[in-house]
Amino acid sequence: MATGCLKLLQPKTGHCFRLAKTSRHGQLFAVRKAAPNIAYPPTHKQILPSWTGTERYLNSEHEKISQLTKAIDGWQSEGDAYKLYEMAYHAGDVILEIGTYCGKSAVIEILGSRANPRRKRTRWIGLDLDPDAIQRTRTTLEQ
Repeated sequence: MATGCLKLLQPKTGHCFRLAKTSRHGQLFAVRKAAPNIAYPPTHKQILPSWTGTERYLNSEHEKISQLTKAIDGWQSEGDAYKLYEMAYHAGDVILEIGTYCGKSAVIEILGSRANPRRKRTRWIGLDLDPDAIQRTRTTLEQ
């Protein structure tokens, strides 16, 4: 049984690994996790999936995520919102966000992670140097 996990992305191959520490022996072991396997040219502007086996939108919430979070202050593009939701859906067991501003990305990531029926629990951790950003994000997440 794992007591702690750390996800790592290997830049050269794009493989994602989870390092987990077992409670009985204190050993670390790596488990390969699903990573995006579709790439598009940098000039590509359409919203398309990054994982094979999925449609353009994962569900109706994904399709409307930009509209659902429109009222939250932030400067996130519509395409970024769709990708954050998709990444959290596929790999969002533990999400670490550095820089929270008002929590718009946090809401999108948490909703995407919770939308995956195979996921039992989502852990979101947000870090920011600005205490006001932390408070704004907390307020957003409590709503």
